[in-house]
Amino acid sequence: MIIHLLSGFLGSGKTTSIRQACKELIAAGKKLGVITNDQGVNIVDSRLFAYMQVPQKQVGNGCFCC
Repeated sequence: MIIHLLSGFLGSGKTTSIRQACKELIAAGKKLGVITNDQGVNIVDSRLFAYMQVPQKQVGNGCFCC
């Protein structure tokens, strides 16, 4: 299993980078999954990856930094 961690400031392109990597890995027939760290009412990233049919889980009631 290979794990990649991605972090950065708001608006730095993290979701866009992950989305592109997912597209390329799916096209190559690789298995993948995403763990998101959405906060607030609108869980945008989790919904995006669910729409892309990428297996995903969400960190609830917290964040990776705490």
